Amino acid sequence: MRKRKMRYICAMLFMICCISGMRVNAQEDKIYYVRQDGTGDFTSIQDGVNQVEDGAVLIITPGVYNESVTVTDKTIRLIGTNREKCIIMASAENYHNIPLTIGAGMVSNLTIYGRNLSGEYIQPVSLNENTAYEWQDTFPGYAIHIDQDYSYGRELIIDNCKVISDSNQCIGIGCRGKSTIQISNSELIANGQGGCIYLHNNSNPELDGDAQFIMKNCRLTNYKCPYIMALHSMGKSNPLYLTFENVMASTVAYEDMTCYNTWNENTWFDVRALQSYAVKQYLQENGYYSAAAGQLLHTYSVAQRRQFSASLQNNSLLKERSELEEGITILQSDTIGRRTGSSSTACQVIDIANAEHDEQADGWCGLSGIYLTQESKNNTLIEMNYPLF
Repeated sequence: MRKRKMRYICAMLFMICCISGMRVNAQEDKIYYVRQDGTGDFTSIQDGVNQVEDGAVLIITPGVYNESVTVTDKTIRLIGTNREKCIIMASAENYHNIPLTIGAGMVSNLTIYGRNLSGEYIQPVSLNENTAYEWQDTFPGYAIHIDQDYSYGRELIIDNCKVISDSNQCIGIGCRGKSTIQISNSELIANGQGGCIYLHNNSNPELDGDAQFIMKNCRLTNYKCPYIMALHSMGKSNPLYLTFENVMASTVAYEDMTCYNTWNENTWFDVRALQSYAVKQYLQENGYYSAAAGQLLHTYSVAQRRQFSASLQNNSLLKERSELEEGITILQSDTIGRRTGSSSTACQVIDIANAEHDEQADGWCGLSGIYLTQESKNNTLIEMNYPLF
C-alpha cells in the first residue's frame, strides 16, 4: 500500500513539473497571428517580423502572401497552419527581392514559391573564377536565401515545407561558423535554370568554426538544371559538415554536353560511367550504394523529352507537377554537342568548385574543407551516402 502511494505521489509531482514547464514556455514564447482578413495581430508577415520581439512565434494562417519577407536581425519562428494553403510567393528574378530571406529560427508548414513572372530564360547558375558576390546585381534570386552574419553560432530549421523555384536554386545557403542549418520533411522543386540547393561556406576569420548542414527525409525534384546541387568551398577556415539522410532525388541529366561547366571540380563518377560493369563492381566492393526504389538511371528519348518539356510549361507547380522518376533521367538530344579543348567536362549532377584551387581537395566530391558525415545514408544519389565499409 505504501509503495503504491509513493508511486502515485511521484507521478503527481512529475505531472506538476511538466505543467509548470509548459506554462513557463508559454509565457516565454510570444505568439502572434498573421491573418489577411484583419482578425489577427498582423495582416502581412513582414509587418509581424518588423514589430515582434526576438524569440517570437508568428502563426501564419491560410492565404497567398505576395510579399518579400526578410528576417536577418532576430530569431523568429514562422509557422503555417496548413502547408498547402499557407503560401509566401514573390518574383525571384531579382537576387535581392525574393520570397524569404532568413538567418536563424524556424520555418515550418509553409509553401515558399520564387516565381519567374517574365517567363524569360534566366542564365543557369555557374560556379567560376569569380567570387560568389560579384554577380548579385544581375543574378536571379532563390526562393529562400540564408546568407547572413546573424547566422553565426545559431540554428535554422526548415521543416515540413514545400519550396519551389522557377528561376535560381530553391534554397541558396552561405554558412557561417558554429551554425547549424537543418532541412527536414520538406520538398524542393526546381523548375528553372537553377537546381534545388546552392551551398557555400565563407572565409571570414571572424566568423569561422565548424558548421553543420543537415537534410533529412526530404524529396528533391530538379526538372531543368544540369545540376541538382551546387557547392562552393571558400576555403578551410570554416569547415562544413554535410549530413544527408533519406533524401529522395529526381533529376535530369543531358546527353548534350554543352550545358555542363568546364570548371566543375567534381571528382565523383560521370553519370554515363555508372552504367559500366567495372564501375558498378567498384562501387559494390567499396560499400557505395543507392537507396532508389528502382533503377538509378533512366533515359528519355527525343520524343519523350519533348513531351516532358511541354508538360512543364502547362502545369502549375502549386497544384500539380510532372512526374519524374526517382534517380537520374538522361534527356536525349536531337543533335549532340560536345565540348572541345577540354577533357575535364563531365556529365555530373552536382557542381563543385573551390575558391582556393591550390589547396588539397580533401572533402566530399573534391571539395576543400567540406565533408560528408558518417550519418549520411539511405539517399537516392550514391555520392550522398557514406560508404558502408
